[in-house]
Amino acid sequence: MSGNAEQDPISTAEVQWAGCWLGPASEEFLAREESRKQAETLNRKGLATEDICLGIVHRALPEHPALQEEFVQYFMASVLKLGKRQLGFGLRRLMDTVDLVQSVWEDFLPEIHSVRFETKSSFLALLAFRLRWKVTDRMRYLQRQRRREDLRMESDIPDWESMARADKAPLAALVQREELAQWASVLSSMPDPERKILNLQLEGYSRQEMSTQLGFSLEEVARLVKRAQRRLRAHLKQGHQAEAEDLP
Repeated sequence: MSGNAEQDPISTAEVQWAGCWLGPASEEFLAREESRKQAETLNRKGLATEDICLGIVHRALPEHPALQEEFVQYFMASVLKLGKRQLGFGLRRLMDTVDLVQSVWEDFLPEIHSVRFETKSSFLALLAFRLRWKVTDRMRYLQRQRRREDLRMESDIPDWESMARADKAPLAALVQREELAQWASVLSSMPDPERKILNLQLEGYSRQEMSTQLGFSLEEVARLVKRAQRRLRAHLKQGHQAEAEDLP
C-alpha cells in the first residue's frame, strides 16, 4: 500500500466533516496536500476531527474570504444562543440578539486571524466574553441616555420639594388657577399612596414628616415621591407633544 493510501482514512475523515458541516470551500481546502499533512499532525496529538478542521481553516482565513464566510456561518447558531443567554428576556426588549451578534462579529473579524484557535469550546468561550463586553457597553450607553432624558424632563417641572422647603407655601400661591386644574387632574388619576405623598410634599411637608404622617418608612416615602414625580413628567411630556401638534 502506498504512502498516500495510508493517509486516506485520516484525510478523508476531515474532508468529509468539512463538506458536511462547513461547506464546499472548506471541503476543497481540506483535500489539499498541505492541509492533509496538517491534519495528520494534529490527529496524532489526539484532537477531535471537528477541532482539526476548524483549526486548519482558521489559519487560512485571511487569504480565503470563502473560508471565512463558512467558518463564521458554522459558529453563528451557537453564538446566537450565547447572545440570547447574555441578554435574557428583559434585555431582549431593548436589544436585538441578531444585531448584537452581528456587531460582535464586525468587531472581531478584522483580528480573528491573530487569535489562536485551539478547540471549538475555547473559541466559543472567547466569543461569549466578547458578547458580555458588548452587552455591558450597550447597557452603559442606554443608562447614560436615560439619565440625560431624566435630567431634561426634570427641567420641565417645578422642583416642588425645594419650593416647599423655601417658605412652606401652598401650591396655590405658586401657580395660576388653570395650572392648578391641570395638576388636580393628574393627581386625581394617581394611586392613593402616591397622591397623598405628593399632596403632602406640595404642602411643604418634609420627608420625615410625611413618614410620620402616613406611617411609611423613609425609604418608602422616597420611592413614592420618585414614582409620583415620574408620572408628572410623563403627563407634562404628553402635554407638550399635544401642544406641538396643535401649532399651525
